[in-house]
Amino acid sequence: MNANDMHPRMAAGSRLPPIQGIDHTEPRGVLRRLELPEHITNVPSMTFSRDGSYLRVVEGAENRVTDDSVLRDRIAHALDAFAAQLPPAALGMAFVETAGGVLSPTMSGSLQADAYRPFRLPAVLVGDSNLGGISTTLSSYEALRIRGFDVPCVVLFDNPKYQNHDVIERCVDKDTRVFTIPAPPPPPPAAQTASSPTPSPDDLANMSAYYAAADPHAARVVHHLLRTHAARLERLNHLATAADTRLWWPFTQHAATKAPTVIDSAHGDDFVVFDASRQSTRALFDACASWWTQAVGHGNPRLARAAARAAGRYGHVIFPEAVHEPAMRLAERLVASPGRGWASRVFYSDDGSTATEVALKMAFKRVVVSQGLVKPRLDVIGIEGAYHGDTIGAMSASNPNVYNDKVDWYTGRGVWLAPPTLVFKDGAYRVRIPDAVLCDADPANAAAVAATTFASRDAVFDKSRDNSALAAVYRAHIASVLDAAEREGRVFGALMLEPVLLGAGGMLWVDPLFQRELIRAVRTRKPDAPVPVIYDEVFVGMYRLGFPSAGASLLHETPDIACYAKCLTGIVPLAVTLASEHIFEAFLAPTKVDALLHGHSFTAHPVGCEVALESLDMLEELHNARVHTPGSDAASGSAASAASDNQAGAAQSTAITSVWDSAMLDRIAALPCVQGVVALGTVLAIELAASQQGYASTAAAKIVQSLRAGDGDAVFARPLGNVLYLMATHETPAARIGDVLGRVHSLLCDDADSDRAA
Repeated sequence: MNANDMHPRMAAGSRLPPIQGIDHTEPRGVLRRLELPEHITNVPSMTFSRDGSYLRVVEGAENRVTDDSVLRDRIAHALDAFAAQLPPAALGMAFVETAGGVLSPTMSGSLQADAYRPFRLPAVLVGDSNLGGISTTLSSYEALRIRGFDVPCVVLFDNPKYQNHDVIERCVDKDTRVFTIPAPPPPPPAAQTASSPTPSPDDLANMSAYYAAADPHAARVVHHLLRTHAARLERLNHLATAADTRLWWPFTQHAATKAPTVIDSAHGDDFVVFDASRQSTRALFDACASWWTQAVGHGNPRLARAAARAAGRYGHVIFPEAVHEPAMRLAERLVASPGRGWASRVFYSDDGSTATEVALKMAFKRVVVSQGLVKPRLDVIGIEGAYHGDTIGAMSASNPNVYNDKVDWYTGRGVWLAPPTLVFKDGAYRVRIPDAVLCDADPANAAAVAATTFASRDAVFDKSRDNSALAAVYRAHIASVLDAAEREGRVFGALMLEPVLLGAGGMLWVDPLFQRELIRAVRTRKPDAPVPVIYDEVFVGMYRLGFPSAGASLLHETPDIACYAKCLTGIVPLAVTLASEHIFEAFLAPTKVDALLHGHSFTAHPVGCEVALESLDMLEELHNARVHTPGSDAASGSAASAASDNQAGAAQSTAITSVWDSAMLDRIAALPCVQGVVALGTVLAIELAASQQGYASTAAAKIVQSLRAGDGDAVFARPLGNVLYLMATHETPAARIGDVLGRVHSLLCDDADSDRAA
């Protein structure tokens, strides 16, 4: 559709009929009578075969079942062809006609409402004016709305006996109009049609008269569609021009912003964004997973239904000293999955930063009670570059960095160790060890471990490394740092870690051996009253790296407290802090003031809990399917190590997975402009060679802008200093991942060529 000219005059109409049982000699109806030149397209070139209870579409001699993506591609091609034939200033109107009901299956077996959802075309719902039609029509309407469709109008025959339109009009949303069209005259007697298949002159005359009477009613529908389309464009243009005057964006320097990205909708891996310069939309692959929240894709109908179920059943209800089924079921599920073998309690909050604040309160109280302290100044032990959120307590648990440098009330309270990290480069996994770590090592050991490499990703996580020379180097450095801190009189209240992968710190892959040695060192310093270990798994948890708990599976150590959010729901704010019973018992006392006095109005809101349960179902199904698929990364890779001797091993599978194509990663890692690649689970990080490192670097900004440009293969990425990071979902097709990596590789090659030419 060409939307450059919103004049109500229409230049052409296109109709794509359904493939089942279409008689292409039938009267064309309103398109013809509104004097619209027709563009009738039978989209698929397909035949049918019976399979089970419904027809399947098969193609060619191979008798191959055609999936929905092929059907969508052909529809898109037909619509593009229609748009291309329009005069430059003309408005076209295309109708994609479906067959059966909104929730009838397509030829592949999926529901029509789901199969056509990526287009999100405005839906004209043809209602039922007969007895029982109110329920059928409204059920179909709600099925469309819950999937994000706009339904500008419901159209049905006028039936004075039942007057269904009156009830339907009261029940639909205010932006949906209900139109009635006079019912057609009764068909001729069956005997007449049986003796002569050709319509009689009287029948033709009756239908012509009917069409003439119905034309004004049909025309009102068409003009309403034009008005709603014009209004939609007006709203989208308003977003593009007004956003910067009313919104205050997070992590954004408004003095340097350009035109905002206007997101009209999202589905699967993609945003659909509005381009004001072209007055049209295009798809962008959401490579930042909408700030790391997406694991099963946008607009998922299962999650939408879960949210609707809880909203309809509960709305929201108070939580202190109360319980509702979604909160209880989710707590039991979390204790049995990421918390298996160590957690017994679940505390609900609203986001990752709050979850870490709660974790710190829990840990500090346990230390105070266990060690008999009175109002101590407690510090955390952590990793340099860690990021635990934006609230004051969470910020104070991170070392001074770009995120807190301009926050006047920030006072870092802790000791942070520079972490050894890993990247894949030149066919090997290479450990990069900070000088501070090597300085504390025996010179012979330091020289032996300085150039440590591994041939496989699994070898990095192998627990047999505990007996290596590098482990001894790590132990010496950790002991030196903690000894020095205790000599200064520091009292530690928690060890807080982002297991394996630092998110906002630059997508750094921390050597799991280093984190494991740090956990053990902290716990053995005061064995009678050990400092609690907190896993901040807001980013890496919930199968981001392939496990419910990346720390339990990949570090082979369980925490005392753990935090989860983001992929926990994917669509609504919800966070949880899991704790062991030992942590919980620190708050038991005769007086209320000794309780954990923390909470917010929407604690454990039923919508979030119900969505989280559905999300966990989907993540487990996708994980199991991937692990057990022959030839997949998970199925072919060896286990990280035999974990049966550790209670964490009982909680998680230890197969190390990555959704990113290894052959293409080899090519990207070999480029001279790339310092290294990290590919774990659904995360890919490409570290670019640059004179300035870290968050303040602009090295990735040029590539990011290039990725966002274009049609068809555009990618919405965000820079993270000199790191270009990408994320997929667990449902991203392998072919789509290949396309994204191909685009990235091409741009990196172009960038390297430009640098050489300069």
